[in-house]
Amino acid sequence: MGYDKENLLNYEIIQNLKELDTEDSNFLSELIKIYLTESKKLLDKIEKGMDSGDKDAIANNTHTLKGSSSNIGAMELSRLCAEIEKKARAGDLEGVKILLPEMKECYELTTEKIKELH
Repeated sequence: MGYDKENLLNYEIIQNLKELDTEDSNFLSELIKIYLTESKKLLDKIEKGMDSGDKDAIANNTHTLKGSSSNIGAMELSRLCAEIEKKARAGDLEGVKILLPEMKECYELTTEKIKELH
């Protein structure tokens, strides 16, 4: 499987978000704060779903994390979430278990890069 550790973020998307900044608000910085807080909660819910064998919780929370990651330009993380979501919806918890450590590593590396943006 694997993911592209050199291209965790799509900087074109980030630049487009940065252009939404105004004199009164730092849109990108606010979005990053929300993403970091909410994505951590989603990751916790995914792990709890895995612990309890709740494929719906895994699928629904990876779906949400996939979308928010994509919106902020974290394309590799979004791609891994899509794979986990697909496996969870198919009931393949063993497949989820294999991919989860990789997704968590990608999440950590991605959030480090995101924190450098603001």
